Amino acid sequence: MKKLLKGIFILIIIFSLGLNVILLNERKNYSNDCEAVDIKDTTKDENNKTKNIKLTKDGFARQFKEYQSKSKLANSDAVVVWDVTKLIEVGYFKSNETKKLYYVTEKYSCMEGTDCIKASGKVDTDAEYNNVTTFVVAATPVDETSTIFEILDYSIEKNDDFQKINPVEVK
Repeated sequence: MKKLLKGIFILIIIFSLGLNVILLNERKNYSNDCEAVDIKDTTKDENNKTKNIKLTKDGFARQFKEYQSKSKLANSDAVVVWDVTKLIEVGYFKSNETKKLYYVTEKYSCMEGTDCIKASGKVDTDAEYNNVTTFVVAATPVDETSTIFEILDYSIEKNDDFQKINPVEVK
């Protein structure tokens, strides 16, 4: 009987390790499969000349996840799946037209629980037990590799400085 229990225990451990390897590979594949879609923004260089900054959806997602990690809004070591699934530009700020407002929808799964990413709003769980939340984010690109982010709430759209546009989904 003890040999049977040991055998079952060893099979469970092997199965668990295999499942972890599969989940880590899926996490890697999610970050490598993002589409490259341009977000065109303009900003001023040191001579006050306008220059175009092109961010891809993948670049925006990578920078936003880095911002969340550095700001301690996410524990990247505890996240199994972490992907920006939808990026929608909804407007800009009149005082700084390079500062755009986006709805950023993230899908994530934690190793334990749901608190590896601090969401400011509602968190839904899909059929695959991934958490889905949407952030209201003001983003001001500095250059192709850095962007200043601010996580806001929907009330920012009532601000006089905000100019709403027809929502554009970045694909």
